[in-house]
Amino acid sequence: MNKLADNLRALIIKNEISEFELARRIGVAQPIINRLVKAQTASPKVETLIKIANYFAITVGELIGQFPLDETMVNESSLLHRGWSKIKLLEWDEIIDYQNHKAMASKERYVLTDIEPDESLYALILHGSVMEPKFPKGSVLICSTMYSFSDGDSIIVHFHNQDVPVVRLVIVDNNKTYLSTINTKIQDVTELSSNDKVLGVVVQVRLDMPTRKEK
Repeated sequence: MNKLADNLRALIIKNEISEFELARRIGVAQPIINRLVKAQTASPKVETLIKIANYFAITVGELIGQFPLDETMVNESSLLHRGWSKIKLLEWDEIIDYQNHKAMASKERYVLTDIEPDESLYALILHGSVMEPKFPKGSVLICSTMYSFSDGDSIIVHFHNQDVPVVRLVIVDNNKTYLSTINTKIQDVTELSSNDKVLGVVVQVRLDMPTRKEK
């Protein structure tokens, strides 16, 4: 089954998807994918092989090396065809102008996500670790301006006395809205004022998402 490991590794690399994300997409445990990639499973379940093959739009025979793997079937276009969508990736200091004018970002970058695309969506990358453990460093936040926030939501907010938007946790108490830091070790709770602007609700958090530049 070493050919299976080689092919699966090639498919993962070619499609720029992590083992974790592949496992999530097909509904199997991530350690199973890891063992297959490392050729540590002598007799993988047929059900698992079918799920992997269907995801990459190939046959089980091609996956396990019984037949040659068709390279034309494992590129980005096939991945997009299976339900992935492009979401604009913004820098943190671009959010305000982008939301006000829908201006082009300084770099034409995007991430792939399984959320149905619309004009309200944009993505951000967390470069620091101050929001761990809820949002680990490198997490990609998929945000939407279409939804109203509620108690317990994470939102992107631009405080009137700050230059760059931040992520905050919504706390609703006695009909008042408070915004708390995500990291409980840095306790800071502020009431949302009319001068503050909510720029989006976090609708999905992704790890190991690839970023791309438009050709």
